[in-house]
Amino acid sequence: MSYVPAILRLLVAHRAAFRCEYCGIPDLGFALPFQVDHIRALKHNGTTILQNLAYCCPDCNRYKGTDLGSYTSLKVTSHKSRVQKHGMTKDYSTFYTSLLF
Repeated sequence: MSYVPAILRLLVAHRAAFRCEYCGIPDLGFALPFQVDHIRALKHNGTTILQNLAYCCPDCNRYKGTDLGSYTSLKVTSHKSRVQKHGMTKDYSTFYTSLLF
């Protein structure tokens, strides 16, 4: 786990309106705390800047993992089913895919 300064964590959470930026589920009342995730992992030359961080629920963060392949499969194949599962309509996949490539 990498260190993300508290002020940056707060900025990411506010930008996301305290919802998971992958599936859209709100953090209010969620059993586990939400996490700030590196969209492009540090091991793949990602940086700890606002544009490379996402506010996410533990389920999405665990599913995504740190490998580029797991990120791509989350966004391309599984993202829509997670959005439908939670009844969310906002689709972040285009935004995050554009950051990756």
